[in-house]
Amino acid sequence: MVNTNTGLVTVDLPSNVDGIGNSAFKGCSSMKTLTMRYNDDLTVNNDAFQDCSELSIVNLLGGSPEQWKESFMTSDDIFAGCTKLEALRDAYKQPSIIDYLVHARVLETSKWEGLIERQLPGGEFVDYTFKRL
Repeated sequence: MVNTNTGLVTVDLPSNVDGIGNSAFKGCSSMKTLTMRYNDDLTVNNDAFQDCSELSIVNLLGGSPEQWKESFMTSDDIFAGCTKLEALRDAYKQPSIIDYLVHARVLETSKWEGLIERQLPGGEFVDYTFKRL
């Protein structure tokens, strides 16, 4: 387990990490960015990133949205107290942080091109086109 207030700002976990234990990064209040790489054995347990209050970017590399949801199978407590992630979840009208992350992953891995309408946090709608590179 990582001690709280370590000053970690970025955590980049390699693809050979197959489990993140209970409360592993709990209280790392300086962490802003987390990158995880999918593998078939990956499980993320309760409170793994609890109270990482500055965490606002979570990169999920590889795997499908369904596979990531299985990796986060324990509960929404994984990111409890991650207030910046919770604000993003609320802004994008997702029922849980896990749903927000998986929804973001769906958008990232989308293979189609076109016009999309998106509601911004203030309630305003914006239309934009996008093209997958």
